[in-house]
Amino acid sequence: MRNDDSGAIENAFWDSPGLFIVVLQILSIGIVSPRQTRLSIERRQSHVWKLITVKKLTLISDGLAEGQVELTPDQLPAVLGRSKSADVTINDGLLSRRHSEIVLNSAGDFEIRDLDSTNLTIVNEHDVPRHVLRTGDVILLGDTQISVEVTADPTLDPSEQTTRELDILPPADAWAVNPPQHHFHSSGSGNPACALAAVEVQKNEKAVNFAWFSDVERDGRVSYRCQSWWAWVSGILRNAFSRHVPGIEVRFPLQRTGRGCGGSLVPRRYFSVRLRSSSDSMTDIHTLTRKLQRKNDSRIILYVGDGLGGLPLEPGGKTELETANTPNLDALAQRGSLGMSIPVLPGIAPGSGPGHLGLFGYDPLKYDIGRGVLEALGIDFELGPDDVAIRANFCTVDADGKITDRRAGRVSSDIASKLCEKLDKITIPGVEVFVRHVKEYRAVIVFRAKGLGGDVDDTDPQRTGVPPLAPKGNDPESQKTAEICAEFIRQAAEILKDDAPANLLTMRGIAKMPPIPSFEEVYGTRAAAIAVYPMYRGLARLVGMDILDAGQTLSDQMDCLEKNWNSYDFFFIHFKYTDSTGEDGNFDEKVKRTEELDSCIPSINALNPTVMIVTGDHSTPAYLQSHSWHPVPTLLVSDWCRPDPHTSFGETTAITGGLGQFEAQYLMLLALSNAGRMGKFGA
Repeated sequence: MRNDDSGAIENAFWDSPGLFIVVLQILSIGIVSPRQTRLSIERRQSHVWKLITVKKLTLISDGLAEGQVELTPDQLPAVLGRSKSADVTINDGLLSRRHSEIVLNSAGDFEIRDLDSTNLTIVNEHDVPRHVLRTGDVILLGDTQISVEVTADPTLDPSEQTTRELDILPPADAWAVNPPQHHFHSSGSGNPACALAAVEVQKNEKAVNFAWFSDVERDGRVSYRCQSWWAWVSGILRNAFSRHVPGIEVRFPLQRTGRGCGGSLVPRRYFSVRLRSSSDSMTDIHTLTRKLQRKNDSRIILYVGDGLGGLPLEPGGKTELETANTPNLDALAQRGSLGMSIPVLPGIAPGSGPGHLGLFGYDPLKYDIGRGVLEALGIDFELGPDDVAIRANFCTVDADGKITDRRAGRVSSDIASKLCEKLDKITIPGVEVFVRHVKEYRAVIVFRAKGLGGDVDDTDPQRTGVPPLAPKGNDPESQKTAEICAEFIRQAAEILKDDAPANLLTMRGIAKMPPIPSFEEVYGTRAAAIAVYPMYRGLARLVGMDILDAGQTLSDQMDCLEKNWNSYDFFFIHFKYTDSTGEDGNFDEKVKRTEELDSCIPSINALNPTVMIVTGDHSTPAYLQSHSWHPVPTLLVSDWCRPDPHTSFGETTAITGGLGQFEAQYLMLLALSNAGRMGKFGA
């Protein structure tokens, strides 16, 4: 927008209430020296911004349409597969439709991740669930061999490369928005440490641009100084930042100035990032629920059929849920509202962890919980801030160290628990080691020490005939953890060498527990979980639910519900087998398990809950034999809901239900409101 439209700009800005999206365009040379890869910018109240070099990824292969594909961070994530809808389409019949994807990980590196492909993702002759890509790596997808090059963006001098990610939004006092001060300090490299910047305030699809100056001080602090004729913007920005407006995005364009700090601007390309505030959108929702929550005698039941959603086996056919004989669910559908919940985001196939966190009302993108943490919490292991938790699987290896059975023949719990007792005696200098049995071939390992990171690659190669992968950390703290993992595995191999079939173990879901607000804190309800499997008990414990003795069968779970009915306001009931049968590709068995899920509805109805919700954490179609991205059929029943005209519960009816399609993280708001537990927002 032209500068002579300043009056129109100001009016347009003030007439656009609500959330602002602020885009900072850093247009400079001399922001960072070639040797510098991280910079702490204006450290205030423990807020730290990271400066990471921008890179470009080049994939080279005869199997690619033009011989090579270049990917920059703003083009990620990018899906590779044989589907025409993939970001990088590869004409290879051995590829899955969505075979793998390339993302930018938390350390700013390009990473390839397998998407549960049929024929695996091979990097440097190793099957990998994920792998940080480096120059010289060779990827094999089906019969297609791809060479990898990772380079700095060629349009930039090293001193012009700028930030990749801002982790948190700084407080207002980190932004020095003052009258113009046309003095600039040296960065130490001989170049002026100045930068022109522009701020774009976007609302209702209209963009407004403002010109700024920026200083980089000798101690690494950055302040932004508005030109005097845009000084009125300073109050707006200071106010916005002080209130931690959620949803702010930042674009750092890779640009250079034409004639130094006062010269013309020559646009290059943009690199978009999300500025994640410590008070982002979901935290604001929890702040809202804290204010609006009301106490009463209502009871809410969240009945989760894991992987409930499905697909027909042929066009025009019925899904597993629609095929099943579910008279009780159909009767509820006549009283309730139907809809389709999106576990994470459209097109994203979630794991069980993110899927359940969304149902509990927690943003799964913000709270990325590792499998090891969930397994540890599921067996009542109390995790601390210095702990790294790991899900371990006993496995069988041959004389060459290659895996012949990834689950050690599903070794019995009696045998595995004794092996865990032996491994619990492993000692590593400077580290406390805990090994606890979970169930059958599964165990939990916890390392406790200062300075450990939780971003370590799994050692399970996800196939037999190859050795376990070496643990690899994706940042310095996590590399320290990886070295501890390697030492543990070395000692474990010696201890277990005579215990075939469980003569080694693999590690998965290596992670630390993040801080997370409790269920009762944000919703004002006393919540209990009735779940059999440790992982789901761990998920519930993570958000502060009480874990009840669920027994082993769905009938046991119903008995537990009745016994504890008067002690809690909210019950989470979990049923696993609609998921496991889908992953097995057994359509008929998933139908039977869905009918089993339906059979317990009368026991729940007899307790007369105020609100009952029946849904899944994700879809697991038997047709795909895996978790999928499809929205999940959801049924909500209460005396205050608005009933649909539908008479059955299934994907087809849910698509046109009154709840519409919604992100699962908002389901708790619907539950609370239908239970009379939410007050009015605003005057």
